[in-house]
Amino acid sequence: MFAGRNGSFTTMDVNPSMAVWGTADHIVGPIQEIPRFRPPGSFDGVILNGVLGYGVDDPAEMRRTVEAIHAVLKPGGLLAVGWNVDMHADPGSLGLYGGLFAPCDTSPWGRRLTFDSETHVYDFLTRSPN
Repeated sequence: MFAGRNGSFTTMDVNPSMAVWGTADHIVGPIQEIPRFRPPGSFDGVILNGVLGYGVDDPAEMRRTVEAIHAVLKPGGLLAVGWNVDMHADPGSLGLYGGLFAPCDTSPWGRRLTFDSETHVYDFLTRSPN
């Protein structure tokens, strides 16, 4: 996903002890508060992995998370959501992306990447222009 790309990367985790695994530009805080730390449209892409169903469990809080990412992602930017199919309903079927993101038809992995014998999947979405 990042091969051959120059640029900067930011990591974020609510747990301060995870900073050791983050980038030099690591943020400690809940993902729903990312707009406090970065201006609108400041990211080309966001990977949200292992968050939905692992701390952000309520659909209303999941939607708040998606709204926060929408705020900091550039229009047309890529959102990759990693989640486990055995932990909760499909985020798309919960209406989390409505009006904010659409399935990405240009991802080299398609709209969803699955793994044999694994419950973890990745959904690829494009930020809507609004």
